[in-house]
This record gives sequence, structure tokens and C-alpha cells, in this order.
Amino acid sequence: MRSARKNLAERKRTGPEEESNAMSYQNQPYSPGGFQVMPPAIKTIILANVAVFLLQTLLQNSPFGGLITAAGALWPVASANQDGLSFQIWQPVTYMFLHGSFGHLFFNMFALWIFGTELENYWGTRQFNIYYFVCGIGAAFINLLTTIGDPYPTVGASGAIYGVLLAFGMMFPDRYIFMYFLF
Repeated sequence: MRSARKNLAERKRTGPEEESNAMSYQNQPYSPGGFQVMPPAIKTIILANVAVFLLQTLLQNSPFGGLITAAGALWPVASANQDGLSFQIWQPVTYMFLHGSFGHLFFNMFALWIFGTELENYWGTRQFNIYYFVCGIGAAFINLLTTIGDPYPTVGASGAIYGVLLAFGMMFPDRYIFMYFLF
């Protein structure tokens, strides 16, 4: 009880502007799981993407290698490609797990880990998963609207990653991001 009075007195003394800018334990949201460096949804999404990429790479020269990309990539509606491949209902989900190169996979998963970890720790695993997949599927539908008739498919989790970046920027606009590995 005494510490509550002390906190109230301190809030009155500092004012609302200083209180909102102060980073302290008292003004942080309740987080029952605490902070995790690799929360469950982030870990699962990264492992699934790496596993699918390894499968793509290992089966690249076999008859099944092309089938994974052809069936899972997001083909535009009414695409005029020579193989006769077109949009299928499962592709707005499966295209997020396919990647064009190691660099594509690495930077998507790195951004997911850097920015998604804080979001999942803040929102919880269920809410983060819902948000991630809504962003990825939403990006697929926007892509389908803008690429009608194109002969080339889309692969990668970039649409979902941009959604994660947007949420991070909106929730933590004053957060510093240190990129020591670049220097």
C-alpha cells in the first residue's frame, strides 16, 4: 500500500509527459511469459521456412523439385505461362514458405526475428500468429489484384514481414535499432 502511494506521488510530481517517456518496470504491460529471445511462433515460422527451403534446394534437380515451387508459389490469376500453371486456393498461404534464394530467406527470417520477437512477446503467440498470417494472405490478395495475367509467380514471406515491420513501427516509434554487424 505504501509503495502505491509513493508511485502516485511520484507520478504527480513528474507529470504525464515525462511519465509516458520514462521506461520503467512499473509502466510496462503485464507479460505472463516474460521476454523470450526466440518465442514459439517466431521459432516455428523460421523452422518451417528453413525446412521448406532445404526441401526446395535438395529436390531441385529431381522431378519433385519443380513441383514444390510450381504448386506452392502464388501464380497470378489468368497467368499466361507456358506450363499452364495458374492460381490455386492454397497458394496465398504456401507462397509464404517458399523463397527464391538463401539471401531472400535469410533477410526475411532475420527481420522476422528482430522485429517479430518483440511483437510476439507483447501480444502473445496466438495474436501474433493471426496478425502474421492475415498480413501474408492480405499481401497475396493485393498481389493477385495487381498481377492479373502476368506469367511469373510470387514467392516469399515479404508481405507478412512488411506487416510485422509496420506493426513494430506503429507500436514502438521511438525504439532505437542498433545494427552493429554492419560496421
